[in-house]
Amino acid sequence: MATGHQAKELKNLLHNNAVDKIDKVLQIFKECSVDEWAQKLKEKYLQTALNHLEEIAVLSARKKPLKELAKYLIEREY
Repeated sequence: MATGHQAKELKNLLHNNAVDKIDKVLQIFKECSVDEWAQKLKEKYLQTALNHLEEIAVLSARKKPLKELAKYLIEREY
């Protein structure tokens, strides 16, 4: 998703310990909309997992804690 310049910058950042390394990497990720892509992918995998969970022959009450945990993990920021 990165342009040639962004990809080169990311490779350089991976091989050094600049003080602002994290900020620069996050900036490139946001410029490339990686955060949006990752969010959509998280939601896709969550829905797939929940669909598989529904197919399991277990009482819904027993599935509830697992669903709540999955929701918490998906919604957390870090």
